[in-house]
Amino acid sequence: MGSKDVKHNEGYHEKCHMLYNLLYCHRDIQTLIDEASKIMGNSLILADNSYTVIAITSINRPEDELWQRISSQGYYPQDYIEALISSGQSGLFYNTDLGIMKDDGYTARYYSRKIYANNKNIGFITMVEHQRPLTDDDALLLNELTHVLMVALERSQMGIISHNDKLGYVITELLSGKLDDTKLNSRLAYADFKPLQFLNVVILDILSLDKDLSVEYMIKASRGFISGSKGVPLGERRAAFISMRNNLTDDIFIDSDKAFAFFRRRNIKVGISFTFKNIGNTFLHVAEAERAIVIGSQVKPDDIVYDYERFSVLAAIDDCLDSDGRSGLVNPKLGMIRDYDRIHGTDYYETLKCYMESDLNKNLTAQKMNIHRNTVEYRINRLIEAYGIDPNDGELAMSYRLSFFLFSSI
Repeated sequence: MGSKDVKHNEGYHEKCHMLYNLLYCHRDIQTLIDEASKIMGNSLILADNSYTVIAITSINRPEDELWQRISSQGYYPQDYIEALISSGQSGLFYNTDLGIMKDDGYTARYYSRKIYANNKNIGFITMVEHQRPLTDDDALLLNELTHVLMVALERSQMGIISHNDKLGYVITELLSGKLDDTKLNSRLAYADFKPLQFLNVVILDILSLDKDLSVEYMIKASRGFISGSKGVPLGERRAAFISMRNNLTDDIFIDSDKAFAFFRRRNIKVGISFTFKNIGNTFLHVAEAERAIVIGSQVKPDDIVYDYERFSVLAAIDDCLDSDGRSGLVNPKLGMIRDYDRIHGTDYYETLKCYMESDLNKNLTAQKMNIHRNTVEYRINRLIEAYGIDPNDGELAMSYRLSFFLFSSI
C-alpha cells in the first residue's frame, strides 16, 4: 500500500506539524525523543549501527522483556540480534515498507526506519507498541520523524559521535598514519588510551554481510573476542582493531574456540600483523594484516585466521617476483607429481599438500581429505619411494610449502 492510499486518522497532520516543530524548541536529542514519544503515543528508541542506544524513552513502564533489557543495558542484546539473523527475521530492522513488522518472540511490535546524518546511515529509530496499537499512520509518522532527526543529528553532530567516540578517533588516526610523534602523546592522553606492551593490528574482512547489519555491529559483536581496544570501520565490510597484550605468551583472542566459531559463522576472515611495541607505528602494520588474509586465503582457503608471521616470506615473494620468477622457484619434483596425477587420475599432490598443512599428522590429513589413514600412509610412502620426497627434512619442507603457494598463484 502506498502513502497516497492511506486514510489518515484524525490528528495525523497536526502530529506531523508538532514533530517538525520540535526542531525549533528541542534542547538535545534525548529531549527530542522524549517529546516525539508523547506526540506519537508510543515508546521510541534511537540506536546507532552497532545497536547501541543513543536515546530511549517510554511513556509508561511496559511489561516487555526486550525493552527492559535494552533499557538497562543500553544496547540491543547480541543474542537477540543473532537469533533474528539465524531465523531470517533481520528485516525487522530498517524496514522500508509501510507494513508494520511483528517480532513474534516478544510482547510488543517493533517498527523501525533508517536514520541518515551527513549523508551517512548512522542507525535507526524504532517505535514500540506499548501504549496503543500501531497503525499505517504510525509508519508514515515514523518516516517524518527520520527527517526531523536527520536535521537534529547533523546540527548536534550526534550523527558522528554516535559511532566515533574519542578513542575511535584516535585509533583511526593511528591506523591511517595521521599522527606524528609530536602529537602522539597528547592524542593518547585525550582519549585516555593506555596501550599495553605488545601490539598487533587485527583486520576483520567480512566476506558477506547481512543486508540489515552494519560493520559497526560486527565490530561491537567481535570486540569481546579480541584482547585490546575498540575497533573502527575500514570501509563497509572491513574493520580494524589494535590488539594489546601484557605478555607475548598471552593470546590475541579471548576464548579462541568461541572467537573462531563466531568468525566462521559470520563468514569473517581475520588477518593479524607482526607483533610490535611502538604505538606510533600502527599504520605500518595495517598492510601486513591485510596481506595475511590475501596470502593465507591462497595457501589455506579453509582457514579463517591468518597470522602474517606465518606468511611474510610468501608475501614478499608474491610482491617481488613475476610469473617467470615464481616458476623458477617451484620444486620440480612437485611438478612431476602434479603431472602424474593429471595423467593417472591419482591424488598424490593434494595428499602431500594436505599432509604438510596438517603438520605431518596423518590422522588429521585423513580427516580433512575424508579418506582412510592407511590410504594417507600408502600415498606418503609411495612419494618417498618414487620421488625421494622427505617431509621431515626442514629445508626441503620449506621448498615444498613454497611450491604449493607458487602453484596456486602462477
